Amino acid sequence: MAARIDEFLIGVKPQREWGWLVISYLFLGGAGAGLFLISLYLDHAWAGLLGLLVLMLGTLLLLLDLGRPERFWRAFFRPWTSWISRGCFFITLMVLFGALQIA
Repeated sequence: MAARIDEFLIGVKPQREWGWLVISYLFLGGAGAGLFLISLYLDHAWAGLLGLLVLMLGTLLLLLDLGRPERFWRAFFRPWTSWISRGCFFITLMVLFGALQIA
C-alpha cells in the first residue's frame, strides 16, 4: 500500500505582506538592541541610551502600523501567537532592563 503525497503535506496559510513600517521596526529594533549590548561591553552609557531610543523609535513605528493602535496591549496577553507579539514582549523587557541599567 503506497502512501499518498498529500498525507505528508503541511497546510500553508496565506501571509499578509509586511509594509515599510514593520520592516523599519525590525531594522531599528535590531540596531538599537545591538547598540545597547555593545555599549555594555565598551562601557559607554551614552551609546546605551542612544540604543534604547532607537529601539523605542522602532517600537513606535510598529504601533503606527497597527490597524487599531489602541489595542496594542493585546499582544502582551498572547505573546506566543506571532513573531510580532513575541517581539513586543521582548522589546518591553529590553527597554525596562535597559532603563534600569542606565539609571
